[in-house]
Amino acid sequence: MPDDATAPVDDTGQNEQPEHQQDSAEETSPATELGAPTTAPEELVDQQVTDTGVDAESGVRIVIGGFTAELDGHSTGLRGYRWNASNEDEVEVVAFDPITMPSPTWVVLHPTHNLVYAVSETTPGQVHAVQVADSGDLVLINSVTTNGDGPCHATVSPDGRQLAVAHYGSGSVAVLGIGEDGALTEVLSSVELPGGGPNTKRQADGHAHQVVFDGDTLLVTNLGNDRIHRFSVAEDGGLTELDSPIVLPDGSGPRHLAITDEHMVVACELSAQLWLGRRGPNGWGEVAVVEGTSQQDLPEDTTVYPSGIAVVGDEVLMANRGTDTVAVFALDRESDQIRLTAEFPTGGTWPRDLVATDGRVWVSNQVDDIVSVFLRTPDSDEETGRWELDFQIPSPSPGCVVVVPQSEATPETKEGVR
Repeated sequence: MPDDATAPVDDTGQNEQPEHQQDSAEETSPATELGAPTTAPEELVDQQVTDTGVDAESGVRIVIGGFTAELDGHSTGLRGYRWNASNEDEVEVVAFDPITMPSPTWVVLHPTHNLVYAVSETTPGQVHAVQVADSGDLVLINSVTTNGDGPCHATVSPDGRQLAVAHYGSGSVAVLGIGEDGALTEVLSSVELPGGGPNTKRQADGHAHQVVFDGDTLLVTNLGNDRIHRFSVAEDGGLTELDSPIVLPDGSGPRHLAITDEHMVVACELSAQLWLGRRGPNGWGEVAVVEGTSQQDLPEDTTVYPSGIAVVGDEVLMANRGTDTVAVFALDRESDQIRLTAEFPTGGTWPRDLVATDGRVWVSNQVDDIVSVFLRTPDSDEETGRWELDFQIPSPSPGCVVVVPQSEATPETKEGVR
């Protein structure tokens, strides 16, 4: 099959192509996190999907969140897609009308229902419960406020009854209730986190960047003070902070984490490093810290900002904004060692998030309006490892992707990435 084989996106109603905002600032307002650079293409990419000829699964539903005008993006809200396999030479992606909402920059899947929850990174913050139809179309159930500013991440409790939300802007974490039908209730509790770190520009205040359940314990990464706070969550949603937060190196700026068995990996946004911890009898302890990229001789005005992180087997993948790459690390669980083995380009600019599912990695390239999908192959390349570009989905200012399994099996939640 020729390398330039393409297949059209069947657009059911989103054919209007808004122009890029040309005045976006490198840093957004204090209520939001670090924004994308000012350089951006003049118009959206062609509405087509490129494919390298690998069979795709049929009828998989995709939900993509993105940035709207108030955060210098040009999406119009939450977008649903259906990804079909036509034959080995082409991939069809059906795009549905988006649900209009402000900057749904993070989306999380309910563990047992065909529902997602999208947070609007606004001031004040909002979160939306959305039904994912069998076709891939989206239906809004309800929307509520989050009692915080700039929410950037959320996670559903293991029992599916509560939603925890991290607010970058107000540096707080909130818990909301989830009804039996999946609709959201009001905020049940909220706690503000402290700031304080050597990076006075980014660490003057607390910045809750991610929430992840580790069993019954809620972990909250705080970029503002180089800590991962630990909370117990009561049945009524009450939050109680536990002793001994997980301490990372000063100025590291923990952004996102992933837990794999007895190890934890953390993408450190401010130090551009990967932190490796191990669970012990006294909690989590540091075992290694490694550089997050192998790229050398970068331009003086280029800063590397790690973003999303995921674990695939014994590999850790971390997206790097600035280099626009995904770094691949080999994790040796026995010796508590981790090393950078490969690094491949994301096929776009400013990778905001990545998610790994079913042997593929989905990378949201915020500036280039493209989601790149990489496939893990049996053969390893010295430079790129086992990952090769499979196909790409055009989507304006994408911030994150959720893959909704098209089966009766319990969907896997996307816990460790943003």
